[in-house]
Amino acid sequence: MYARIVPIKRLPKNLSICDYHVPEQLEPSLQVGHLVSIPFRKSNLFGLVLSLEEKSLYGQKIKDILSVVSPVPFLQKDILTFLEQTSLAYNIPFGSLLESCLLPLQKRKLQTLSLLPFPSLVPSTKNFKPKFVQYLNEQEHTDILISYHQPQTLIIAAEIHLLQKIAKTLGDNTRTAIWHSELSPKKQFDTWLKIRNGEVDIIVGTRSALFLSFYQLQTIVIDAEEEKNHKNEESAPRIQVKDIAEHLCQLHGAELILTSSHPTSDTYYHLYQNNYTLGEQTIESHKTIGVIRQIPKGQPSFIDLNSEKIGHKNDYFVSDSVQKAIEQTDKDVFLFLNRRGNATSIFCKDCGYRDACPTCQNPRVYHADKKQLHCHYCKTSATIPLFCPKCGKSILMFAGYGTKQIEQILNHFQNKTNATIVRLDSDEEKESMINKLRETGKKIIIGTELAFQYLDWSNIGVCVCINLDSMLSAPEYMSEERLWHLIQKIQYERRDESKFFIQTHSPTHTFWKTLIDPDVFYRNDLKKRKIFSYPPYSYMVKYLLGGVNKTEAQQEAQKNKILIEKILTNTQNKGIVYDPIELQPNYFRKKYWYGIILLLEPNNWMEILKEINKNLGESWKVDPRPNSIFSP
Repeated sequence: MYARIVPIKRLPKNLSICDYHVPEQLEPSLQVGHLVSIPFRKSNLFGLVLSLEEKSLYGQKIKDILSVVSPVPFLQKDILTFLEQTSLAYNIPFGSLLESCLLPLQKRKLQTLSLLPFPSLVPSTKNFKPKFVQYLNEQEHTDILISYHQPQTLIIAAEIHLLQKIAKTLGDNTRTAIWHSELSPKKQFDTWLKIRNGEVDIIVGTRSALFLSFYQLQTIVIDAEEEKNHKNEESAPRIQVKDIAEHLCQLHGAELILTSSHPTSDTYYHLYQNNYTLGEQTIESHKTIGVIRQIPKGQPSFIDLNSEKIGHKNDYFVSDSVQKAIEQTDKDVFLFLNRRGNATSIFCKDCGYRDACPTCQNPRVYHADKKQLHCHYCKTSATIPLFCPKCGKSILMFAGYGTKQIEQILNHFQNKTNATIVRLDSDEEKESMINKLRETGKKIIIGTELAFQYLDWSNIGVCVCINLDSMLSAPEYMSEERLWHLIQKIQYERRDESKFFIQTHSPTHTFWKTLIDPDVFYRNDLKKRKIFSYPPYSYMVKYLLGGVNKTEAQQEAQKNKILIEKILTNTQNKGIVYDPIELQPNYFRKKYWYGIILLLEPNNWMEILKEINKNLGESWKVDPRPNSIFSP
């Protein structure tokens, strides 16, 4: 007898699955899902049994399995099959994916390991439909989470800092576990084992928790489903939580719950298509209003920066109305600006030269405290040139502004308001930010999106979005939805009595009118997407290729675009394949990056990607359901 085994190690595609001979003494007991010790080249590795075969395809010189770690399988057969399909669809080594599914493989601790046999998997046989549940305040949010307090429930949060808060919401329960990638190996080992043996009822984790070995999974709750961090953008596999959760729920016969105070456009669409349910309701497709409830707070006040005088010296970046509100409130003030630094670009007034990073060609940001230009992509810095590199003139101008510039200018406010100025962004140390917020007295807080997790919203009297126009004009199909969620998040978090200002140079933009009614926003957004067959009317996939030579990378991308079109034709699958595009920044991490965008049929995207990936090299990265079209 032979066993097809996946070595638990990152290996090339052709070595992801290896054949081993099953010694006679192991034949009666060896099962799919067993963790075994195997010889591999000049060392020994752990591996998982994928299948048992009567014959091997690789001739007679096949090594024996050394031993079985535990008499009980670590993973179920159907889950292993799903993970294999996932590795093929995301074009990643099977062994490295399995490594993220298992506990730390510590030989000494594995010797005393005790696993319970799995109950039988009962896959969903009826028409599977995720359920969406909306909340408009923290009490409703808490009630929803508590209502799914049953074994085994997985609650997925978008960020690590939210896990403890959710666990506390569920009450003091010894059968609740927290899981994330930053746990120590010892904590990971113990927590994994408790989840695998059914000793834990509730698992609160980030997206990596989806790959745990569950004893008997009943429910998955994707909390705050609109959060962008439910998508892995940094490393493989670049999963979107919804995609993996839907497959897992169908395998386990479990229920999938999506929660939010302001759902995604994708969820809104699926509610109306009767693919999701709204609580226990089914939405009538002709119903146009009242399905998604409005957060019950006053609308923000809009300030036209084109017509209102800005400050006394034209350099405060906050309008007269905002200045008065800041002076009048005795509460804290939050000024939101999603740009760090002092000036967002430097240019020559004489010849029009604009400074850019010599590596990635993106504008460098000026940081006055260090008197340097910083590239936030390449993590490089340079001194400010004394003369224009193009024309040699000595007059260089600064344009734009960031959080540091606002901080310096607002120091003028301290005498008027007696407030402490606090900046919260990634240029500041975490401990420093926390300590500043703990200080007593009124504070004016300037921050990026990073600031949201640190704010005490109950003590914010005035919220101001200094400039959202750049987000509104971003050349991404999801840019308006991202801005919608940002504004709705502020609406949800802020106090009822607080004032909320949005400053803009584009007060007549149609987007601002959609804020008064969720249905209007979602329908406008979906109408635009339908014109170009963008999601949810298709399933988007981005293929990424990086090369040290720009021309060669571009040629390779074009060649593979033609190859992908042929594969779609030969497999009789419909899809749109766009020409390769330069990703931005084009030069990133010492490579030139190009992307190919595919629009596929939503129901079988995983099968199509498996076929495409068979013919692509391992240098291609696969990004299903990307958050951005243009980012590498």
